Amino acid sequence: MERPIEIAVVSGKGGTGKTVLASSLARLSESRVVADCDVDGPNMHLLANPTVLEEGALAGHRIAILDAGACTRCGECAKACRFGAVRERDVPEGWLYSIDLLSCEGCAACTMVCPADALHLTDSSSAAWYVSDSSVGPLIHPALAAGQKNASEMVRVLRREARRTAARGGLRYVIIDGPAGIGATAIASVIGTALAVLVAEPTISGIYDLGRMVDLLERLGIKAVGVVNKSDLNPEIASDIAGYLSRKWIPLLGSIPYSDRVNEAISAGKFVVDVAGDDPAVEEIKKVVARILEAATGEARGAAGA
Repeated sequence: MERPIEIAVVSGKGGTGKTVLASSLARLSESRVVADCDVDGPNMHLLANPTVLEEGALAGHRIAILDAGACTRCGECAKACRFGAVRERDVPEGWLYSIDLLSCEGCAACTMVCPADALHLTDSSSAAWYVSDSSVGPLIHPALAAGQKNASEMVRVLRREARRTAARGGLRYVIIDGPAGIGATAIASVIGTALAVLVAEPTISGIYDLGRMVDLLERLGIKAVGVVNKSDLNPEIASDIAGYLSRKWIPLLGSIPYSDRVNEAISAGKFVVDVAGDDPAVEEIKKVVARILEAATGEARGAAGA
């Protein structure tokens, strides 16, 4: 069985229309698994109506737990903590201490200085991942608790499960809805993929953040294509983006105009490409999806023949 072709849809900033394109790619492609790797704000499940078939857990980072009954209220833990995780509160019985779990870094300093052995480290509440059946076929998606610090590890788990699911089903593509930005989760989402689809908007910040994403992909050696969303809102900057991509030898696969109907579909929790009637934005999205699949297949063939 050939390795599935992994396509990551990414952007240098949030709000560019990345998930609109990723969900359209998932809806229109065949023989695919979809992995929602935007782990801090997953939303593919809102469109795809998943039915969970399998689930797993990912242990969180270590955090300190205080046994209030054993605590002598000496305050040594508060002095030792450099992250402000030990909170103090004046009560009639004296100073009461507690641990702010969102601030705790699991360094164990408090446990080492506590004379009453009232503090110990434990795993934080686990993050969960799911393999589901959905309206776009197999969907791999996360549930990451607030404050969890293992987001990039969750991305690696989601991609691993997506590849396994594709292999079991003999499916050709893994569609990755990646996070915005260039942080650790973005790196984990794109590394090793056949193709990264860059979604940009025609704004000053949009072109700047696009440049940061291009720099990242160049460092990682990832092939890229570009798409400009809402291109008619600022044709001058849209033209600048096209020129920048050309200078970087990155193909521009399409420029999608703004559409109220696209926004209405999103607000209604519907796939944009299911909008009936002739809509220029929807028609362009469909063409872009076809070009993405063609480009990804070409890159995969080129890599196999190298």
